[in-house]
This record gives sequence, C-alpha cells and structure tokens, in this order.
Amino acid sequence: MATINTDIAQKIDIIARQFDTFTIKLDMTKQDGTVYPLSNTYIVFNIYNSETEGSVLYLSNHDTGYPQGGAVGNLVTLYNKFTTDTYTVEDKNAISFVSDTGVITINQSQLDIAPGSYKYKMILQTTTSIKTWMYGKFKVNE
Repeated sequence: MATINTDIAQKIDIIARQFDTFTIKLDMTKQDGTVYPLSNTYIVFNIYNSETEGSVLYLSNHDTGYPQGGAVGNLVTLYNKFTTDTYTVEDKNAISFVSDTGVITINQSQLDIAPGSYKYKMILQTTTSIKTWMYGKFKVNE
C-alpha cells in the first residue's frame, strides 16, 4: 500500500529563559533550496498550555502581513483555531520577514511566561493555504 504524506511540519523543541529576550531567525526555503515565497503571508507563533490548549503567548505579523484576498482590500479569514482570552499576551508586531530572502524573525523583547512546559505551533497562511510549519514542546526555565 502506498502512502501520501502532506504534513510538512517539523517537530522542533524549544527551551527559553523567563524574562529574557526571545528571538528566533528562520531561513525559509523550499525542498529545491529556493527561497520560500513569503509575500502576502500571515505568520502565527502560538505558545499554548498543553492541557487546556489555551494560548499563553500569541505572536504574529498581523499589523504588517495580513493576507489580502481576491480584490485589493478584501481580507481573508485568519486561522482562528487557537483559544485566546484576556490572559493571553498577544503581540501583533512580533514577527517580521524579508520576502526576497525568506528570513522570518520572531522577536519578543521580554518572555513573560511562567516557567513550565508548553506546546507551540507556527502557522503560515496565505489567501489559498494554511500550513503548520513547526510545532513541538516549548519549555520556559526560571
């Protein structure tokens, strides 16, 4: 029996220190080594409670990278499967990218999350697709 796997997500565990500056730079390329097209891409890096799945830290490029749908000015419906509430720290300017180099930068000036173990997902969304790019455990040390 043949198998077709459409799951491109990479499992990568991350360890960070509470109250430190948190920065990740990702060089996004396709399998053939060419730059992954990032123009018009909404990017979410969500850290969430592994038991309740409630978001603890929701980072995005919402203010700069909201994908336009169809006619100019029409916004697409954003990926909304994460549970956010008044306790969720949301930063709509924490992610930036350079489209022609494929470099994504995730930055949080101070990681204000209680020490412990969480999970995270990084989602890339365009007008035509939603892809989980990375996921895994996110551990915060004291």
